[in-house]
Amino acid sequence: MAYDSVTNRFLTAYQDLRPGDFDVFGRLTNGVGGLMGGSSRFPSTMNSAQRTAVAFSTDAAHFYVNWDVDSDDVRGVAYW
Repeated sequence: MAYDSVTNRFLTAYQDLRPGDFDVFGRLTNGVGGLMGGSSRFPSTMNSAQRTAVAFSTDAAHFYVNWDVDSDDVRGVAYW
C-alpha cells in the first residue's frame, strides 16, 4: 500500500487468482478508506505474478507498482 499525499488517496496492490493465474491488481481508496472505482489489473505478459510492492512519487505524481513473475526471474513495473 502507498499513500498519495498530493490528492489524499491510497493504492493497494495485491495478487489475485481471478484470471486463472496469479496476476497483480490495484484498488484506490480515499484518505478515510472509502473505495474509489473498481479494481484494475496491471499488465503482465506472463502468469504467476507475485511479490508486489507499491510506492508513490510526489515529483511525478504517480504510483509505481512492481512485481516478480515466477518464471525466469522476470519483473514487471507499471505506473498509475
